[in-house]
Amino acid sequence: MRTTIPKLRRTIRKTILEAMAPGTNAPYTNMKMMPYYEDAILDLIPQYGADGVNMDYLATDIREIMAAPNDYFPPNKMTYKEEFFDFDTFGATCKKLEGEGKIVQVRMDPRGPVYALA
Repeated sequence: MRTTIPKLRRTIRKTILEAMAPGTNAPYTNMKMMPYYEDAILDLIPQYGADGVNMDYLATDIREIMAAPNDYFPPNKMTYKEEFFDFDTFGATCKKLEGEGKIVQVRMDPRGPVYALA
């Protein structure tokens, strides 16, 4: 079987993320939910200005968004469990966006990394 390097990398990343399932005491990333978190993260970061936003504050804002009707997380496409904030999926999405060069860490605050759009 022949494959390209980028396709192989995507397959490996997806396999690793999906392998860390609930009940294994390992971080779990819900691959289906990652695009929803991506949209929310990329749309909310510019609202904080050029200095960027601490990921802890951004996580809090997304948690609040998920508690009310919104455009980022459509309830008809999520299970009951997915309607609640998932820090593991949020963190994995941030790392994915950073790896893709869409967000960059601008500094480290005592409460964690501060990111801005690339």
